[in-house]
Amino acid sequence: MPSHGELPFWLPQACPPWCGQSHTDADPPQRRQHASAPLAEILLTTMSLNAAPGRYYTRVTLIQGYRETSPLLRISTTKPLICTLDEAQQLGTALMDAVRLGRR
Repeated sequence: MPSHGELPFWLPQACPPWCGQSHTDADPPQRRQHASAPLAEILLTTMSLNAAPGRYYTRVTLIQGYRETSPLLRISTTKPLICTLDEAQQLGTALMDAVRLGRR
């Protein structure tokens, strides 16, 4: 395991500033990614009338594989929706358009 300040052998450069993960030489390939803390967590109250409170949510985080050049936006619900930043921007615009329409 690298000492404090050293990078694991598989990580070519320092983490992006938003990464909240700690990395070690022993990380298996599937864990070799950067991930932010949740940037937003929205509790969904309309998913099921019979569900326990707080059971359904949408969570937004950034993820980036260690070989990738830019992050992806991950929107998690029961199954994650992973999209590029451009796709996320399009989704955000569509969501805001829907919000504006719904608030008329």
